[in-house]
Amino acid sequence: MKHLTVAATIAALALTLSACGSDPEPAGGPSTATGTSASQGTLQLRDGWAKAATKDMTAAFGTLKNTGSSDLVVTGGSSDVAESVEAHVMVKDDAGQMVMQEAKDGLVIPAGKELTLEPGGAHLMLMGLKGAVEPGHDITITVSFKDGSSEELTFPVREFDGAKESYSPSDSSSSMSH
Repeated sequence: MKHLTVAATIAALALTLSACGSDPEPAGGPSTATGTSASQGTLQLRDGWAKAATKDMTAAFGTLKNTGSSDLVVTGGSSDVAESVEAHVMVKDDAGQMVMQEAKDGLVIPAGKELTLEPGGAHLMLMGLKGAVEPGHDITITVSFKDGSSEELTFPVREFDGAKESYSPSDSSSSMSH
């Protein structure tokens, strides 16, 4: 009877993990970007995900770890699902409202440290989507660094209704949110 209970518990856990919409971490630890920068080291992505969207723009999140001995400065990137990928941050505008804008100096990941990309904070913004980004699929983003090197990262797509930030500078696109 005890073996049946253990088996039922394992089966329930497996169903719960598959229903969460994110892949469990591999036994060896967090997923690693494909490729490295000889001058910078290795970039690792943990708990990465991208927000599902049908048009315009979306964002990618997760924890980026710099295992190298030099700082990494993420300046943007590219993806086959979007016209452009920008490094974004949240800032207060003149009215004191939090708005997102491109990180003009990039996103710094100090050597041996982590940077968390999250809704309402720093993130990778995919602008000009070429089609729907649907839950259950993966997207690949080639992250670009200030030194001209790059790393390829894979983000599973999932539904998310939060983080309805405004875009800065204020113009006709300021009502767009991700």
